[in-house]
Amino acid sequence: MIVTEVFQDIEPIPQDDGPHPVCAIDYPEKFVEAIDYLRALIQIDEHSERALQLTALCLRYNPANYTTWWYRRRCLSALALSKGGKSTSTNDGNADGNVNDGGNGNDNNSGNGNDNGSGSGIYYDFKRIMEDLELASAIGGSNPKNYQIWYHRRSLLELSFEKLEQQEQQQLESKSESESESEPKFDGKQLARNELKYIAGVLQEDSKNYHAWSHRQWILKTINDDELWSNEMKYTTQLIDEDVRNNSAWNQRWLTTHRGKNKPLSIYDARSEADYAIEITTLDPYNESPLRYLVALLREQQNQNNNHSSSEEQQAEQGGGETIFLSFLNHVEEKIGGLHESLIGVYESSSLMAAYIDLMEMKHDLDSFEKASVMANDLGVKFDIVRKKYWLMREAKLKSKVLELRG
Repeated sequence: MIVTEVFQDIEPIPQDDGPHPVCAIDYPEKFVEAIDYLRALIQIDEHSERALQLTALCLRYNPANYTTWWYRRRCLSALALSKGGKSTSTNDGNADGNVNDGGNGNDNNSGNGNDNGSGSGIYYDFKRIMEDLELASAIGGSNPKNYQIWYHRRSLLELSFEKLEQQEQQQLESKSESESESEPKFDGKQLARNELKYIAGVLQEDSKNYHAWSHRQWILKTINDDELWSNEMKYTTQLIDEDVRNNSAWNQRWLTTHRGKNKPLSIYDARSEADYAIEITTLDPYNESPLRYLVALLREQQNQNNNHSSSEEQQAEQGGGETIFLSFLNHVEEKIGGLHESLIGVYESSSLMAAYIDLMEMKHDLDSFEKASVMANDLGVKFDIVRKKYWLMREAKLKSKVLELRG
């Protein structure tokens, strides 16, 4: 794209750094030329194919300039609404042409957040959405932690997923076959699958990429599809198999088992997940991730048990008069206790001992409190002296509970 030829009818607007800039940035000449014309287009509020192409050029020079991304979305929306690709103008922002080349947050064209696809009159053509996702992927390859790129992807997908909701609603209302066939079939779930695949590729390069995980969780919770949740469980298992210390994968597994909601697991699902965590712990008993996951499962069930102490399900007796929850604790104690004993005299695991103390405390009986207090002392004076004060504080609290139960 030869900028000066395409925009012969436009007077570029140079960046105004004042008469005596303190630290003038030496931008590449081609970038200065492109951004000067972009500044002029924003000022006149032009949304055309050439404006869209110019934003792509500017983003390749500087993908962190959020004003450029915002303006690109305005162009995409205007072109989709015009249906013929002709230039149109919309007034959902405060564009005044003051684009800062660096994209460092000092520009005045944030658009007031009116491009989030929620009641703002924004609309994107599906074909252009796919093309722009490809553009974002190409630019994002060398910028995997660029927030602007991830937000752009989400903004495009929000409207696509809204369309999926509308289609599902239409199916529920039993639209006639002729009406259904008059509109092109939109597969929003396939779009979600494609996006999850793209994110998996990003996470393959950096398993700790917060933006990627956040985007992935948003997709799963937004679509909320049984098949996607099921596939996500397999995905977390795969990641944990590859690296049992991948705490991001454990966090994602928690979200997935709970389907992105705060509703506790059933005691049976919790037991299944606990067995999985214990199985992974046996591979590396010094790994804190599965043990914290295990303790979180136990605490959730403990809270559930306390909140429904009179319910038949929680109080259903098993052999020996145990409640279901107590039976669950004993089951875990047997597995964790056996693993702990196998390490005594070899090289004790402070992570395993910490989880064991939490488990003993939940049992809330005299023997468990006594055992936990001894282990807390061992951690404080032998195995985890960095946190000595913490463990001795835990020991003191556990001993006070022992005295309380002894009366």
